[in-house]
Amino acid sequence: MDGFRFDAINHTIKDKTFRSNPIKGNIFLRPYDKHIHLYDKDQPELHDVLKSLRGVMDEYPQSFSVGESSGPPEVCARFLGNNLDELHTTINFKMISLPWSASKFASAVEHWYKALPSGGWPTIVFSNHDNPRSYQRFGSKHPLSKAKIIALMLMTLRGTPFLYYGEEIGMSGMPIPRHLMVDPLGLRYWPFHPGRDPERTPMQWNLGKNAGFSSGKPWLPMASDAKTQNVMKETFDPSSLLNWYRSLIRYRRSREALQIGNYQALSDGKDGVFSWVRFLGTDANISAANFTEHHRSLKLPEGIWKVVLSSGTVLLEEGILNLEGLSATLLEKIEG
Repeated sequence: MDGFRFDAINHTIKDKTFRSNPIKGNIFLRPYDKHIHLYDKDQPELHDVLKSLRGVMDEYPQSFSVGESSGPPEVCARFLGNNLDELHTTINFKMISLPWSASKFASAVEHWYKALPSGGWPTIVFSNHDNPRSYQRFGSKHPLSKAKIIALMLMTLRGTPFLYYGEEIGMSGMPIPRHLMVDPLGLRYWPFHPGRDPERTPMQWNLGKNAGFSSGKPWLPMASDAKTQNVMKETFDPSSLLNWYRSLIRYRRSREALQIGNYQALSDGKDGVFSWVRFLGTDANISAANFTEHHRSLKLPEGIWKVVLSSGTVLLEEGILNLEGLSATLLEKIEG
């Protein structure tokens, strides 16, 4: 399948008479942040443009379109069209801004799904080129355990997963000195804005020169964790984040329930556990993410379940799943 990613899709059309946006205040550093954006984005004519684009793409059945849009889930969902005749899906960035909280992630997922028009297809996004990767955002305490929980959500929630390069090996950003910056945002607003270069450093492949990315001089310096977080090193470590991702992806490919199945929340995260079931016909999978550092228990739905993958120690007995702290677990229904 081939496709297009449309950047900042809701800024495509401007006001017909080029009216100026009202000012909301002058306390902001960037001029963009000083305005209420009434006339330079989310214009109604955009829907006609998207329908026209979709008409062309529908002539090529194996094509796919995704739009990047700012705003809450309701705005992102709007660009699919009420009759699903605009974009195939849109990127919702809400989960990039969340703190480490099971209940907030559970709520954000429900919000996203409910915002979609009937039959609309979601995306699952935790990192991108404009924000620090999740491995860095959630702090230095237990980063690997948290990253494996993020991976479970990315690969088993309902929607198309978007995996930003380096996320699968736990790359994290590092401060870039001003004389090495290339990002216009960082250059213009330094030192008040760190810029977006930290999340754009070259991919870390091995222990060679420039982590195997290039024999020449990369546009940015290699991140400081290149010797410890790289594909070659993690390939040979069974417990690595990379191999956890590979296991999840391999299993996802074997289960239509995880690809196109329905979603139902099992817990709302208020006790620190966010869990959900994906089901299609008689096939079903349960994902359980324990966001706390303490053991938690989860009562499973009727049926016989087996643990397929787990990043921690689990005990499954009499329909109760006992979870180790900061662990991610995936189960498969085998009977009932």
